[in-house]
Amino acid sequence: MKKVSLFILIAISMSAYGFSQDTVRIKYGLFAGANVSQIHTTVPGSGSAYSANKVGLNFGILVEVPFSSYFAIQPELSFSQLGWNVTERLYLDSLTLNNPKYNLNYISLPILIKFKVAPTVKNGNGLALYAGPQVGYLAGANLTADNASGSQSIKDGFGSFDFSGIAGAEYFMPMGIGISVRYQLGFSNIFSKEAVDEFYQIYGSDVTVKNHALTVTFGYRF
Repeated sequence: MKKVSLFILIAISMSAYGFSQDTVRIKYGLFAGANVSQIHTTVPGSGSAYSANKVGLNFGILVEVPFSSYFAIQPELSFSQLGWNVTERLYLDSLTLNNPKYNLNYISLPILIKFKVAPTVKNGNGLALYAGPQVGYLAGANLTADNASGSQSIKDGFGSFDFSGIAGAEYFMPMGIGISVRYQLGFSNIFSKEAVDEFYQIYGSDVTVKNHALTVTFGYRF
């Protein structure tokens, strides 16, 4: 009888250990969705303003490395289309552009610290809150308009890197399908030094332009 009881105890312990390992294992994932982006422009002495919104793609891969059942670090690598719209005519040299769109394409690397809300966690998934820094590399930038065919490169007017802060929340079902919502707050001036110097000559002060974006993605983790 004692041998049977000991066997059952060992079996239960091994099952519990296996479950514990499963809930804190490393997970990999894919995600895709959309950004609703804009810029915040500040001219010292003249005030600041937000631009009109622009919608772009956001997709990438991630890895979730757990510290425990409720805390994890999540690096991501994504392609993110940011930028802004201008809801009026833009006069550029001899051209008149209707409703121009500034398209900024970044390769982004956020490093997120994640807290999982205890009652919802199942199979390592559930409701989670996260925040962390992000660095973006500008892969390309172009200008398009409703009355123009093709696009014009404007990459020289912007810096190569953008630094931001990320905060958001996600919910993943036990089978690994879920949704994530986050906000990106730009910390750095995205204009190039040459562009900043040119605006200084126009306004007599440094002009600061920062990225902002609301992002919604759907994903699968395994």
